[in-house]
Amino acid sequence: MTYSLQEAYAPPQLRVWREPRSFLFAHEPLFERITTPHAYWPKWRNADIPEAERRPKRVLAPRWLCPFSAQKLEEFRTMEQASPAWLGARNCFLSSSRFGVIAAEHPQEWERCVDFWRESTGRTPPKVFGPVQQGFLDHGKHFEPIARRTYERVTGTPPMREEGLRVDMHPPYIYSASPDGIGARGLIEIKCKAVGPASTEPPYYYLPQIAGAASIYGKEYSDYVGYWARPRLAERFMYCERVYTDPLYWTLLRLRLDYMAWCIVHDRPPTGMLFLKREYPLPTLRTEALFFYEGTAEIDDAVPPLPNFEDPVEVC
Repeated sequence: MTYSLQEAYAPPQLRVWREPRSFLFAHEPLFERITTPHAYWPKWRNADIPEAERRPKRVLAPRWLCPFSAQKLEEFRTMEQASPAWLGARNCFLSSSRFGVIAAEHPQEWERCVDFWRESTGRTPPKVFGPVQQGFLDHGKHFEPIARRTYERVTGTPPMREEGLRVDMHPPYIYSASPDGIGARGLIEIKCKAVGPASTEPPYYYLPQIAGAASIYGKEYSDYVGYWARPRLAERFMYCERVYTDPLYWTLLRLRLDYMAWCIVHDRPPTGMLFLKREYPLPTLRTEALFFYEGTAEIDDAVPPLPNFEDPVEVC
């Protein structure tokens, strides 16, 4: 069975009348053509963990019908973020926090989509954070609740709840989101930066996570909240920008997510990701600057001493 490129990208409902769809992913014929079995560099192949010793990090189970009961979905929602149970459950999905890496939108060399695939399939061991990266994580965990309360106070919104994990309720049921706050019409995504100056807009590589999570929840928008805390000077800065959801953006992003999921399930390297990125770029999202806030530790919260992140550090 073969499809032309135009047929492969036709919406599934337009192909149903021609013949029954037998593919788990809507664009699987296209994925077969743009992926080759030997597609990563020889130096990586030599560094791979032997086949008999591989332990895949992500075990995806795509389905046409939802495999989760209402009780299981509720259990996912009530999990505590960063708990062992939450980390274990998240490895059964492609999480929105990794959408930017999966879609090849992340600029950093160690955040490439092929590295995500190699780690997911067990070809490389999971990453271990060094003291610098762990310090950044601890910084974010400490200031995230403070940033959420500050956002609620500045905007006058009711207290926002945090969920453990929400599953995208559309086939193949392998995408999830864990937002930092859920409101009546939108979400919030908080980034507490430990080094560098405060930016005036959300970095583009966060947009797949921000817009993807809002699409999974079916919300109108997601507010990017950048919070900068300088413990040495007790200064607090917050920038908030509203990112509106776009069905076309989610459709094209899902194309890349489906492709990565297909590559993980079929154990094939994602050599076609750059082709998808070039031929089907993500559209520009509509954004709106909400406010810029400047405060102090006395206004926001009492902050205990933290490691000094003011000076430049080299991330290893």
